[in-house]
Amino acid sequence: MPHTTTYSFRFTDLDIDTCSIFSTLGYAKDKEPAIVRDDLEEALNAAADYCDIRGGVRIFDNFQLTQDKRHIILQGVNFAVGKIIGVQLREADSAALFVCTIGAGLETWSRELMARGDLLKGYLVDALASTIVETAVDKIHADLADLVPGKKVSNRYSPGYCGWDVAEQQKLFSLLPPHFCGITLTATSLMKPIKSVSGLIGLGPNIKKRDYTCRFCDMQDCVYRRQREKVLQE
Repeated sequence: MPHTTTYSFRFTDLDIDTCSIFSTLGYAKDKEPAIVRDDLEEALNAAADYCDIRGGVRIFDNFQLTQDKRHIILQGVNFAVGKIIGVQLREADSAALFVCTIGAGLETWSRELMARGDLLKGYLVDALASTIVETAVDKIHADLADLVPGKKVSNRYSPGYCGWDVAEQQKLFSLLPPHFCGITLTATSLMKPIKSVSGLIGLGPNIKKRDYTCRFCDMQDCVYRRQREKVLQE
C-alpha cells in the first residue's frame, strides 16, 4: 500500500519572502512604493485569520518510466508527463504525489477587495496567497527526504507545467484519497480551493535535483521560471 502523510501548518510556521512578492510585481529590490509596502504589510498581519494550510503526500514504489521517457506509470495509471519531465526523472525508482492548499479565505478576501474597488490591495492579497501556498509546498518538499531514508528527491512538477497537460490532474487525484486535504477538482481539472498546488516528485538513491529546464519550456508565467530568473539576477 502507498505510504500517505498529511501536514497542517500555521501561518506563523512559514517564512514568507516578501521580496519575492515585490519581484513578481515587477519592483526592483527596495524600490516598491510605500502604498504597496503598507498594503502588503496589512495583508500579512491579517493573513493568519484567512488561512487553512494543509497538505499531504502519497509515496508509490512501483515507478515506471517508458523507454521514450514521455510517460510515467504509477499503480497502472499512465501519466503523459512529456519528455522534459521524463528525462529529469530518469533515475527515479519511486515517486511522491503531493497536494497543498491554503483554503479559500484569502482568495475570497481578494475578490471582496476588488469588488469594492480596492484593486491594488486585492491584487496584493492574491499575490500573497500564491506565495503562501508555494512556501508551504517548499516545507513539504523539504520534509520528503526524511520520509524516504536513503533516497534523494527531485524537483517537483505539476500538471499544466513543462508540457504536462493540466487535464492529467484527474489521473493524479484518482491515486489520492477522496477530497484529500479538502481539495476537489472541477470538470475542467482546476483545483478548488484555487490557491492549491499538486504534482509529482521523483525519489531514488541516484536522483538529482537539477535546475528547471526553462529554456525548453514556452510557459512564461511560471513560478519556477520566476524563481530561477530571480536567482540569476541576484
